[in-house]
Amino acid sequence: MLREREEEEEAKERKKQDRRARVKEAAYQERLRDWEARERRKAKEHEKEKERERLKEEDREREAKRLKEFLEDYDDERDDAKYYKGRELQRRLAEREKEIEQDGRDRQREKEELEELKTKIFSEEHDDPSAEFERMKQEREEQYKPKILIDVKLEHSRQRERERERERERERERQNKEEEEELERQAAEFEQQAAAMISSPPPPEPTESTQESDDDRGADQFTSPVATHDHPLGAEEESQTSVVSSGGEEKAVIKIWNSPVQQQQQQQPSTPGPTTAAPPPGKQKKKLDLKEVFNTDDDDDSNLGSGKKRKLVPLDYGEEKKKKEEKKEEVTKSQEEKRKHIKTLIEKIPTEKAALFAFQLDWAAVDNQLMERRIRPWINKKIIEYIGEPEPTLVDFICSKVLAGSAPQGILDDVQMVLDEEAEVFVVKMWRLLIYEIEAKKLGLMK
Repeated sequence: MLREREEEEEAKERKKQDRRARVKEAAYQERLRDWEARERRKAKEHEKEKERERLKEEDREREAKRLKEFLEDYDDERDDAKYYKGRELQRRLAEREKEIEQDGRDRQREKEELEELKTKIFSEEHDDPSAEFERMKQEREEQYKPKILIDVKLEHSRQRERERERERERERERQNKEEEEELERQAAEFEQQAAAMISSPPPPEPTESTQESDDDRGADQFTSPVATHDHPLGAEEESQTSVVSSGGEEKAVIKIWNSPVQQQQQQQPSTPGPTTAAPPPGKQKKKLDLKEVFNTDDDDDSNLGSGKKRKLVPLDYGEEKKKKEEKKEEVTKSQEEKRKHIKTLIEKIPTEKAALFAFQLDWAAVDNQLMERRIRPWINKKIIEYIGEPEPTLVDFICSKVLAGSAPQGILDDVQMVLDEEAEVFVVKMWRLLIYEIEAKKLGLMK
């Protein structure tokens, strides 16, 4: 029984403790919610107060800026009639009288306060009451000293920052446009190079008049020493003339193919005269003198009475034209692939400053040739644009930093003193150019 009673008392005590703990927890949670609500309310009030102060400060700055511009642009002859005559003059005079009265009251109050301060200091125990009074007076003047509503330097810095941001935006647009123009210019150069490679004209085809004159002059000498063909061949078959060198001697071997024109000439009655006998089969390749081969004496036609005239057919340049067209297509295709590679390479280069400066460069590809041909002329041109005159020392310094593999941020810090707000734009553009030239050199895209 005693044990059961003790257990019941312990259970009651535990219940009481649990109830007290729950009450305390509930009270704590209630106070916590109240405190959090108060903090949120105070934070909102603080934000509203800060917003009101900011708006008030902006209004004061706008008013001060308006007055500054008004006074800077004010012209006495032009604006006096508007602001200081007639009704405006009367209104301003009344305001001036009120201002004079207010200034008088302020001066009187200031004098009274100074007298009170002096009396207080001299009534107290000080080693040097006069010096103490002057010190307190100086502190008072500093306290009531007018403060500048607009910090000109701060305003100028903000304005420069806004202009710099706009300049960066314009520079990005200009840079994109320059990249497109550069791509188009390179494409045009590639096309010009391709056109120059294929622009050499083919050998001129013999004209009809030249062919006829050749027939009139010496076609009678081109008589085949071998047996002639009885069947006509196509007019497109070529007449072949070859000179065979053997044992240091030149042997003219002339092969003449018949044509329909020759068949017509065979049907016409030939003028009787002495004819040359056909050489034996074993002597078809007769050693001839070049003068005999290209004999231009028209009177010797009688010696070749049995010969058959051959009208020269122009050489067929179709195969050569086909090869040149294929070559042109290959060059055009190669230039198109090169333009695609260049466009892809330009798109891979970052435009943001952080990503651009973090780009890993292959410094082994940066040499004096690349610097002198591609980087230095661009740097010199940009320095002239920014400063207005050449600066060889600055150009040499920047080129030496690039050749030394310096970080872009370090170069930016170095040129910041000279180029001011244009320094960042300059270094970003130079770094993009450097990345492009290195990658183009590695891919073999450089000219």
